[in-house]
Amino acid sequence: MSVFDDMDNLAQVQAHLAHWRDQLADDRRKDDFLFGVQAKGIIATLERKEAELQAAPAKPNWQSGHQGIPTDRPVWAIFFESGSGEDEDVMLLRGVSDEDGEVFTVQHKGDWDRYGHVVCWIDVEERPPFSVEAVDAIVAALANQSGIHWGCADHIVEDWLHREALRAVVDGNRDAPAIAAAALKSREIRFSRYYG
Repeated sequence: MSVFDDMDNLAQVQAHLAHWRDQLADDRRKDDFLFGVQAKGIIATLERKEAELQAAPAKPNWQSGHQGIPTDRPVWAIFFESGSGEDEDVMLLRGVSDEDGEVFTVQHKGDWDRYGHVVCWIDVEERPPFSVEAVDAIVAALANQSGIHWGCADHIVEDWLHREALRAVVDGNRDAPAIAAAALKSREIRFSRYYG
């Protein structure tokens, strides 16, 4: 594994930087000219990458529930709509939410309101992939008592989540094992799974 692997991870870059600074300061290597030149070059490269990563805008994260959801612009949301008439009651939609996360105006061939609940959301332009971060936000919403416990919707959301995790495995998603492990954490949450 090269020191330059995983260069998009600030913590990893900083760990490599600390290691190489320690190596350069080691008195046992003070007479090794070639090592000193190599270490200084690596440190300079890592310092440039650290500065670049620190200056980069923060990457948007999935947010659990509707808290903090923008009401002035569209976002992507995993949304529960009971009796939606769609194939699924849980959907990934792009739209504008009201403050309570219960009305979601979907922008698709004209606007229309959908009534239900925002399970989690992310403020990005492009359709987000199904990821461990999205799964974690859904599980957090299931665990949050003020989250999605509306008329036993939680078991419907959990079923959808497990189907999506299985779909990630079948589709060969490279993160499928982590997605499946994160999705199975929902089984630790206590709520009614009664279908009656």
